[in-house]
Amino acid sequence: MKIDLNKQSSEIDERNSTTIEDAYPDRSTYRPGEKASVIVRVRKRGGEKFTGALMLRVLNLAYEIGKVEYPLSITGEGVREYRIPIDLPEEDFRGYGLDIELIDDSCTVIDKASTALDVLSEWPLAPRYGFLSDFSPEEPDSEERIRHLSKYHINVVQFYDWMYRHYLFLPPEDRFIDGMGRILSLNTVKRKIKLCHRYNMAALAYGAVYGAEPEFFNEHPELALYDARGVAESIQDLFYIMDIRKDSPWYRLIIGEYVKAVNMLSFDGIHMDQYGFPSEGFVGGSKGLRVLLDEHFGPMIDDSASALKAVKPEAKVIFNCVKNWPMVKVAQSNQAAIYIEVWPPYTEYSDLRKLILQAKEAGHGRKQVILAAYMSPLGDAKPEGPSGNEKLIRAEAATRFTTVSIFASGGFHLLLGERDGALCDAYYPKYAKLRPQFAGIMRRYYDFFVRYEQWLVNFNMKDVSELVLATEGLLHIGYGQLKYDSAGRAGEIWTLIHKGPDFITVNLINLTGHRSGYWNFPHPAPPLLLNIPLELGFQAEKVYLASPDFNFGQTQELRPELNQDSCSGTSSGKTCFNIPRLEYWDLIIIPIDRDDYNLREAKNQANWI
Repeated sequence: MKIDLNKQSSEIDERNSTTIEDAYPDRSTYRPGEKASVIVRVRKRGGEKFTGALMLRVLNLAYEIGKVEYPLSITGEGVREYRIPIDLPEEDFRGYGLDIELIDDSCTVIDKASTALDVLSEWPLAPRYGFLSDFSPEEPDSEERIRHLSKYHINVVQFYDWMYRHYLFLPPEDRFIDGMGRILSLNTVKRKIKLCHRYNMAALAYGAVYGAEPEFFNEHPELALYDARGVAESIQDLFYIMDIRKDSPWYRLIIGEYVKAVNMLSFDGIHMDQYGFPSEGFVGGSKGLRVLLDEHFGPMIDDSASALKAVKPEAKVIFNCVKNWPMVKVAQSNQAAIYIEVWPPYTEYSDLRKLILQAKEAGHGRKQVILAAYMSPLGDAKPEGPSGNEKLIRAEAATRFTTVSIFASGGFHLLLGERDGALCDAYYPKYAKLRPQFAGIMRRYYDFFVRYEQWLVNFNMKDVSELVLATEGLLHIGYGQLKYDSAGRAGEIWTLIHKGPDFITVNLINLTGHRSGYWNFPHPAPPLLLNIPLELGFQAEKVYLASPDFNFGQTQELRPELNQDSCSGTSSGKTCFNIPRLEYWDLIIIPIDRDDYNLREAKNQANWI
């Protein structure tokens, strides 16, 4: 996408200029062997004819793997859209940067833009989860909403509260009133499913595992769960908790509704929801059979997945572990990813990382982890003009830090949906609307996440942060001038280190301006840090730096400092360099050769390489 902050605006004559207005791939993701195209929107101002070209480079890290020159000849003012086909390697689970230059007929670069894309055989490899919750009969802009999600590279979408009832998904007619009193349209749901498929997004139907409206409970009270007092378990008498044991009629009913959604509406799976409570109940009344719900979620997940695959082999399910419960018990179930809805006591940045690490361990490192971390500050702050206000700016900073914390910890963030919407409440229709400037920033972050996904969410990497930082001589930042640690504390540079099969990454997250480590809390924008010394306890042949905050997210090689005396202690076997700037998040990538002598020496100090 376009990053206006990097444009040299002083060099552009706004009255008679040609600029790149936007750039993005035509789909959210691509399957191996699938043809890809990049859409570039060019704005022409003034009456003079423009002759030049768009130069598009495809990169994996710093390595160019493709290049396209697309000639331009533009007369007249206005915006023109160009679709540029590109060839991609067929290698699975790979992200690529797309760097675009607009050059004139004298070969002068007059504007730049950047975006990203990736190649995935299936969405669970990198589940960039989004949401849809608007299904009104008169919705005029469904395609634009889905296109916006595609620009964020969202490749799997939860259709939240799309159904007629929680116990009866399909309505009697197209236009209907749902259980919360909203007027919805089944045709709108169908249209959005079809549009998701056009942009290579999987569409998952929301379906609570045990929620039923009052009319169903009144007709079938024997299927409900009750507390020890004999009171039916419910959410404010809106949705009643049903018995989910395998031999319960409800069990067969709800799985049958899941199958109908996939078979009749072409959904690609089910988002299986639960409410986080109760943990137990009694069937039919206080004297009935005691049911521990966490013993029954796993079998229900497996049976639902099997039933869906019988009608659509590629269909998948996701299950909601509210407050991380019961994550460990269901991690090995037949679900496509581990999904956790984050609530207290998980209130700090470090908690987000712990949730991801625990889930990866419980999933044996073979399932990606999605955190539904709703940003309530966005709901509390309302835009006031294009530049926002202080409350909104702090809410936006908190959102960036939360997303960065999840991405840098190796997870995925359910946040974005509809048209530049962001979740700020557990009831998704209450989503906040991002102002255009901040939507552009978030696109930049998602571009970055896709571009470097093999160094951020690689199944074969592990977190070695504590091990490295506790070992003398392996990594130093700032030579005593800056505090850094892996704990995610306020006032420090949060330093997260991962080891992959052929790389090491160092994530630097700038919490130096924070007064607290709470993620769901307004925070000021961070102070800009410049020229940060960083020392590695081994000699690295190549060190790369990238950031979504500058340089279009592009990779730049860091050159070792010529004055090795700047290293603390002896310079033997060390690599020293300066990080030119740190705003929110910097990613340092160090390719490694396992046979390299210097790395073998480092391994003697700590078994981390």
